[in-house]
Amino acid sequence: MTEISLADKLRFERICSEMLSADRERDSIGMYQEKRLHATLKRYFCPDTERHEQKIGAYTADILSDGVIYEIQTGSFLPLKKKIAYYLENTDLRINIVCPLAHKKWVSWLDPETGDISARRRSPKSQKARDALPEIYRISELMPNERLCVTVMLLEIEEYRLLCGWDKSRKRGSCRYERIPISIIGQDSFCLPSDLETFLPPSDSFTAAEFSSFVGIKGRKAYHALYALQNIGLICEANEKRGRARVFCKTYKE
Repeated sequence: MTEISLADKLRFERICSEMLSADRERDSIGMYQEKRLHATLKRYFCPDTERHEQKIGAYTADILSDGVIYEIQTGSFLPLKKKIAYYLENTDLRINIVCPLAHKKWVSWLDPETGDISARRRSPKSQKARDALPEIYRISELMPNERLCVTVMLLEIEEYRLLCGWDKSRKRGSCRYERIPISIIGQDSFCLPSDLETFLPPSDSFTAAEFSSFVGIKGRKAYHALYALQNIGLICEANEKRGRARVFCKTYKE
């Protein structure tokens, strides 16, 4: 994880504060089209709002500044695939996909019937840069490309969830309503295959289970992470098995 300078941390917190003040004037939480997390990161990467929402051929980029397209993606990367492919094929611009993750998260519950908001509580979950791998899989066929980069932002976030679930507490199966950034903790950029080598186990070959244990990603997401690394060219499937388990081996050499 790359450390963030004090100046950038303070700048990010200032932007968060300004966005909070704007919300208070509206007397609302997220009651406007663009969600707070998305809007805050746009301001952080490019304070000049004249460079936001720039039309580029068939698509509109979140930011176009100094020859770089920034796409702030707070959800799945899948809807971005055609857009990024278009940029790569039809422009000579560099593309930076910004992926925010909740390294530290506070959760509050919003009752949609009364409007009451519970006191916030710290979530035990902590996302790390590795958690971007299953999403990178969605666009991994476009990588590696010297013009395409993924920047992971590790943030402290306050999350509001609706009490709309199906169990007695109304929390199971609930919906996320809004995510409000509080501070920035760290940042990682993945532009070259070598930038992703840190997620590979130390041995030259390994099973999916061994990879999952090493990187800390489980279930289907672990396979998505593996396929991302395979599409990027860091690993390949070996012509052998360990019991019933498939074996992957490293292929990338800088």
